[in-house]
Amino acid sequence: MVGYKFVVGNLYFMPYIARVYDNGYSQGGVLQDEAFVIEYNNDDAGSEIGLMMERRKGSNQVNDVPVNTGASPTNNPNGISVDSPVSRTDLSLQRTSFVLGREWSAFTFKMEAGFITGDLGLQKNGKGVKWNAYGIATEMNFPRPESKWEWNIKTGLATGDNPDTEDYESFHFERNYDVAFLLFNHRLGSYDVLRTGLIRDQYNSSTGAETTGVGDSLDDEAISNSAYFSPTLKYKWSEKTDLLNTITAAQIVANPISGVTVDKSLGFEWDISVVHRPREKVQWINQLGLLFPGSAFKVNSVAGSDKNFTYGFATKAAISF
Repeated sequence: MVGYKFVVGNLYFMPYIARVYDNGYSQGGVLQDEAFVIEYNNDDAGSEIGLMMERRKGSNQVNDVPVNTGASPTNNPNGISVDSPVSRTDLSLQRTSFVLGREWSAFTFKMEAGFITGDLGLQKNGKGVKWNAYGIATEMNFPRPESKWEWNIKTGLATGDNPDTEDYESFHFERNYDVAFLLFNHRLGSYDVLRTGLIRDQYNSSTGAETTGVGDSLDDEAISNSAYFSPTLKYKWSEKTDLLNTITAAQIVANPISGVTVDKSLGFEWDISVVHRPREKVQWINQLGLLFPGSAFKVNSVAGSDKNFTYGFATKAAISF
């Protein structure tokens, strides 16, 4: 990767180019990213505006998008459903992201919106598969330095793939962006209701996509195919200890299984966190998550699926340098 950063006052601009994969010295076997980032950040005024535009391109030799050629209503394939035999052409995708932030004494706001368009270089029903997706995330904070109480609200939406169309419409948030303790963080249920297998499983040249089951690893879920609303109430218990309560409600955006009607409700989750700071830059965090799954997790055609109550607990230490 090669990039240069230019800074003028509160404005910076950074173009870069990255070679993601190269299959050898022959021409054409390259997967490459080209992008630029421009951002205005004024700490004094509490203002932030940013734009990122990225293009990924690659020949059919390095097109590694996971695919599935035997989709049925119950197997919920991880890859993109395409024609068999698989025919790959050149990959060309464009990603655009906008960031907008503003701070006031009693209210702070930040929003990011991302859009993906382009050609996946695959065929479905004899037509080229396009990627058209978007996601929006907002955060609103209500700081009250004079009080022991503080509010925070996270809300957003990520489009999901409709398996009955030729195009691919799923948008995935960064995995490290957490809204709830269990939901959107750990894989839940008997099938991939959020349809995030594409970003988790690896391409396999013989099978098209890995068919790893739900629940074989931890902390690898992401926000996708869903809309959510997640307010947090923070109470300053003592000078060194905070108590946080978060309620997250969500529903799916697109039906995740072809030919089957799936209820949209993902249910709601109540998270309780105790954050203790025994000294500066050291935190001890205890989290309890209580999840009341919605009907989206229960599909009659998927064996073993249910919407039973579940919970989780974690304790961890964080040290800042």
